[in-house]
This record gives sequence, C-alpha cells and structure tokens, in this order.
Amino acid sequence: MARCRIYVAATKDAVALFMGLSAELERLARGYLWQRQPLVLEPARTIAGGARWRVICGCVRYGDCIDDEWAAVHLLRLLSARFPDVVAISVEDCDGEILLIECADVLPKWIATAQPPLVNNRTFLRRGELHVIPLADSPALLPLLPPHLTIDKVCGKSERPLQEH
Repeated sequence: MARCRIYVAATKDAVALFMGLSAELERLARGYLWQRQPLVLEPARTIAGGARWRVICGCVRYGDCIDDEWAAVHLLRLLSARFPDVVAISVEDCDGEILLIECADVLPKWIATAQPPLVNNRTFLRRGELHVIPLADSPALLPLLPPHLTIDKVCGKSERPLQEH
C-alpha cells in the first residue's frame, strides 16, 4: 500500500479542489486496470497550524503489482502539474518515502550520506517536478511539515507502520 499527502493552502476552497482533483484523477486513470484498488483521495483535513495548510490524503493498494504504485506516482505528478493550487505532494509506502528511495542515485550527495531523520519530509512533487528541500541554514528555514507529524497522524490513521494487507 502507498499513501500520499496533497498539501493545499487553507485559503483555497478545499472541497472544490478535492472534487476537481478526484474528477481529473478518474479521467487520467480511465482505462488503467488496477490489480487491487485504484488510487483514491479523501477529503481535505486541516493540519497543525490549522490556518495555513490543508491536506488531501490518498491511498493505493497495489499488492504484488509494483506497476500500480508507479502508476499512482505518475498520476500524482500529473495532478501536481495541472492544479496550481496544489502546493506539494509527498508519497510513502512501507519502505518509506518513495521519491527519496527511488531517486537516490540522482539526488544531492548530502541526502545519500544523511541519517533518516535529516532526509524525512524533504522530497515532494510540485508543478509536475520532483523537488528536494535542502538542509536549513537556520531554524527559521525548517520544512513545512514538522518531522513529528507522520502521514498516519496527518491523515487520521493508526500510528502503526504502513503494511501491505
């Protein structure tokens, strides 16, 4: 199973954006045969700092078909390019951040040598491209999502590690 977080500014109409994202996702995925469950989105929730950000969560159950996981990442990349109100999208599976793991060979050297706490919450899709948040030069430049807010806490799931069922 893979999960995603789609970050949007709280000033945007989250319901309308959710409906637009869901409709476009359905249109883009039309004709694709998923092994288990297609990528589905859940309505937006306000996260810590409430007034600044909302997050739309998504999930795909891909079983043994890793192609479904990559199809979901591709669809999320397309959504990030087509919806300017989407600030960023992150994707995780049971191994961790998919974008970080699969792009390790082309990411900056400091990521390859850093300990996991330093690289968590640093890879995102934005406007159709992969973005890496660099190390902060000062505490004022820390990531948008504090490290203690895991995808499970943000999306209202249990705090157990992601597991395939």
